[in-house]
Amino acid sequence: MEHYIPIFTLFIVLLYGFYIYAKILNQKPYYIDISKIIISVILSGLLAILIFSLRDYLPRVRFAIMIGIFAAYAGIVTKSKPILSLMATLLSVGSSYALSFICSFILAFLLYITIGNESRIVISIMSALMQGIFVFFFFKIKRFRNGIPFLHKKAVSSVGLLISLVILIIMIMLSRETTVDVGIWLLIGLVVCVVGLYLWYRRGITWQYRGWVKEKNAQEYERVIAEKDDQIQKIKADNDMMASVIHRDNKLLPAMYKAVELSLDPCTSAQSNGKRLLQQISLLMDERADVIKQSLEEQKTIPTTNILLVDGILQYMRLKASTEDIQFDVVTDGDWSDLYDNMLSELDIETLCADLIENAIKAVKCNKHKQIAVTFNASDDLREILVQDSGKPFEIGTLLNLGKKKSSTYLSSDGSGIGYMTIFEILEKCNASLIITEYESCQNSFTKSVCVRFNNKGEYIIKTYRHATIEEQRKNTSSSDNRLIIKHL
Repeated sequence: MEHYIPIFTLFIVLLYGFYIYAKILNQKPYYIDISKIIISVILSGLLAILIFSLRDYLPRVRFAIMIGIFAAYAGIVTKSKPILSLMATLLSVGSSYALSFICSFILAFLLYITIGNESRIVISIMSALMQGIFVFFFFKIKRFRNGIPFLHKKAVSSVGLLISLVILIIMIMLSRETTVDVGIWLLIGLVVCVVGLYLWYRRGITWQYRGWVKEKNAQEYERVIAEKDDQIQKIKADNDMMASVIHRDNKLLPAMYKAVELSLDPCTSAQSNGKRLLQQISLLMDERADVIKQSLEEQKTIPTTNILLVDGILQYMRLKASTEDIQFDVVTDGDWSDLYDNMLSELDIETLCADLIENAIKAVKCNKHKQIAVTFNASDDLREILVQDSGKPFEIGTLLNLGKKKSSTYLSSDGSGIGYMTIFEILEKCNASLIITEYESCQNSFTKSVCVRFNNKGEYIIKTYRHATIEEQRKNTSSSDNRLIIKHL
């Protein structure tokens, strides 16, 4: 019975090799189709018998024959190119061989230390089951379930191909009679190759993901460019419309001037003519004002920060501010594209801007004068986001509790109090500082500013004309914030 164990082992290696081949090429129909499964099982058995029969006649060439037949059949079934099929065959058979040997070694060791006996039949059967369980669950892992999409890239696949060749060479050498010392070194080399194959696979997936991200960014940039082109076309259309209105008015205004002159003639009915002229002029002015207002709103653009999510939130906040009749301005100075590479994620910066601007909108929407200005300052040694508004000032209790607990000047209305909790969490990631400046209220001007400065100091500073009042209330509070610095403006 033990005479057939090498054939059975080779049969299992080839059978799982077909499964791995299909998985790394993500060929799902290949192992779902029952007829192909039956053919694969039969071919694995015939190949195992053939290769075992050639052990005395072609001891080394027989493995090349096995790889050639395997690659030819798998390539025809999966409709893969010959080179791709050969690479996938070497990877799948090499992986299956290595896994089979490692499983057999582990089981032999466990049986030896538990029952003191090594049954080759039991080891072969249990190894086949163990190998199948490992392969099945390995490709259930999210990162590996889509196979090897980068296999067609020669620069990446050549490393995996080389490792698989080394594994096959080691297995060929292990199939021959070797000394114990040589066998141990071959086993160590096999384990190293398996670990290398796994690391290569992970690195290849990372490389593939980065390529996908670059492609996605390129598509996003193309979309932004297309939107800009649409905006340009719209501006041109608006300019044409404005030119038409101006052209019309250039003729209407002199005519109305002459009409007013005639209405002042004592011989005409001045009152009735004047009323009609006033109505016409009023309609003309209203129409002109609407056209100009609409054109200005549509042509108003937000300068880019080169961070897609931030540009998106600025556009959204501009629309939100316009529904409240808030003047919303954005100024960018310098390039911000490297900030999220070095300090924060793009999502963190977007969240930071969204919370700061939303707080400003809440502060100004009930005022008569409604104005918000967002400034992105970037220089060699400075990165800061500055949000100024004309809204009501912070409550003193809110200033003292920012970042420590839910605190908001608008808790009684629509404020949740978690905005600044989130802001402080983001600032802690990069040790940035928060600087709040309060100005004495003046008509038609900003009342306060909130600045996030990326200076690696992690400070919380309040510059205010209410310095004495805030310090007094701070002394009366039970909790203290060591970060808080209050300065007189």
